[in-house]
Amino acid sequence: MSAADQLDILEIELKKAASLGGSLALVVVPERHAERVLGLKRDLDTVASFMDYSVVAMFGATAEDAAAHFIALPKGVAVYPGDAADLKGLLYLALERLRCLENVPGVRQLWDNLSVAGAREKKLRPEDRFISASFYQFYLFICMQPSEMHSLLDGLDRFERDWIIDLLPEAILNQGAAGVRQAPAEAARILVDWEYSRRFAEKVDLGSATLRRFRNTETLFTLPSIANQIMELTADPYASALELAQVIRSDPALTTKILKIVNSAFYGFHRQVDSIENAVMILGNDEVANLAFTVAIARILEKVPAAQGRELWAHSLMVALLSQWLGQRLGLEDVESLYTAGLLHDLGKLVLWQAGLQPTLEAASLTSLAGEEQVIGFSHAEMGGYIAERWNLPEKVVDSLMHHHLPAKALNREQASLLNLADLLAHNRSLDNLSHASSVYLCSSGLNLDDDEVRLTCARLREKVELMLEI
Repeated sequence: MSAADQLDILEIELKKAASLGGSLALVVVPERHAERVLGLKRDLDTVASFMDYSVVAMFGATAEDAAAHFIALPKGVAVYPGDAADLKGLLYLALERLRCLENVPGVRQLWDNLSVAGAREKKLRPEDRFISASFYQFYLFICMQPSEMHSLLDGLDRFERDWIIDLLPEAILNQGAAGVRQAPAEAARILVDWEYSRRFAEKVDLGSATLRRFRNTETLFTLPSIANQIMELTADPYASALELAQVIRSDPALTTKILKIVNSAFYGFHRQVDSIENAVMILGNDEVANLAFTVAIARILEKVPAAQGRELWAHSLMVALLSQWLGQRLGLEDVESLYTAGLLHDLGKLVLWQAGLQPTLEAASLTSLAGEEQVIGFSHAEMGGYIAERWNLPEKVVDSLMHHHLPAKALNREQASLLNLADLLAHNRSLDNLSHASSVYLCSSGLNLDDDEVRLTCARLREKVELMLEI
């Protein structure tokens, strides 16, 4: 296909955006990244070749959307109608933005070093999605070099910085911003001297060895059958309350525990609820399904030491309830998947216990995440995502688990950001000590939370957590 034909394809997309009154982001990426572009593009995006570049037309996308979607790839972005009204103007502007960025000392090295393709010239295996999802040792290294970090970030478009700054504590960002800048070339040299590619390859090898070692531990990687049935029912919009009750009644121990919870002081019913059918009628399908799924999942904790298991489960319950509460406040549709993701967000810590490690039960930090990665090749977050995929849980749950400490890299950024915020609120019981990602999400989401409301909500939900711990 000729260059003119390729441009005609893009022209059609631009005319569509213009006729519908929508936006169109044009993303220009060097041709050497063509394979990764095809793997990252959305189904509805159009890709064309133009000179030495891949050009992606993203209908309905903003500059922020485009930059986040092709994260850590060198690119220039221009958006119709804000930047230009015709294809020639958009292409020229996007190419100029790419060339300007590539000519900034250090930026080209940054992109090349942070590219998975640059670290490993081979196709990724399915499990490499989890092994290669993040590199906390590198993020920690950046945090220990605040002036160098900001010298490199200075050369990036503001939309290119999300994948780094969302993880960094505000204190690190402020420290580096106020410090003396290194020359960009010197900052790039420090990055190269750290030997990113070699260290990343070693991390991938270690992660692969970990998965081989644990893949045969089927008791760990098997979702309790009753939990699986409940998940399938909640995902079916045509499932009836009777069907849910029948599934729960098939497990007498589960039935007994749910009725104990329903008849507790927390719910405050004046009359005894004596059957699962009545519980479903009174509380609704979603509430009873969440209770049943929670009780079923709790059985997995029998595989870890009792004291740590109780503390982990208390925190997981609190994160699940806070995720549900935040989702309801925002009027989100699929609140149940938020509850599930919150309940399972630290699932990967079970593997660390199985490996004889002692994962922190405090709020995760770059230091703790990098420490986990040094021992098993990835953190508990990626391990949790791997287990969830093995359980055939919905992709948005897998994605949220894998990225709840790095929401900028998630496909569903809102859900991962909400989970990140719920995790920190559960630890802190206040709006203090939030990560950059959760601070940004709190401001942009319209939640309008204040400390008093957070403390009261945490205290109320803690009552339910304590009740479920005793059942």
